[in-house]
Amino acid sequence: MSVARGRASISGRRLLEITVFVGIALNVACRPQPPKAVAGESGEALGKADTSLKTVVATFISLKGAKSLFNLEVADTPALRGKGLMYRRELAPDRGMVFVFPGEEDQTFYMKNTYVPLDMVFVNSRLVVVGVVEDARPLTLVTRSVGRPSQYVIELNAHAARRHGIGPGARVDFRPKLPAVTR
Repeated sequence: MSVARGRASISGRRLLEITVFVGIALNVACRPQPPKAVAGESGEALGKADTSLKTVVATFISLKGAKSLFNLEVADTPALRGKGLMYRRELAPDRGMVFVFPGEEDQTFYMKNTYVPLDMVFVNSRLVVVGVVEDARPLTLVTRSVGRPSQYVIELNAHAARRHGIGPGARVDFRPKLPAVTR
């Protein structure tokens, strides 16, 4: 009898070890991971800015008249808008991304595979800020919106909007002008 109990005890321990191992492996495998860089790919695959994208300089003018400049990458196609700042591990303080849409509507965003906390500045077709989502938490699927129609959404580092007085009523200008998009 003691041998049979010994085997049952070993089998139970082994089953526990396998269960723990599988649990750890699934936890690691299911975490969002940035893509591996391949020779010839842009720095974006490494979590850095994508130097192949068009850029513009955005000049915000707060309600108090203060000016703030940001260098923005332009996301003006469905594919670029869908990817946004995903997989980026850092964003310089004067950098960001502008999402260009064909027309005004209530835009919604989430932070899937986005590692940097962001402010989302929603801008209408007259280039007036209609709302700001501050400090969007990274790596979440929570949808964020300001509930007002916008044609442009600008993502900046978290807290940049408040620091620079960017809020509803502020104005923005882009140089060069943003392209018109049809889809």
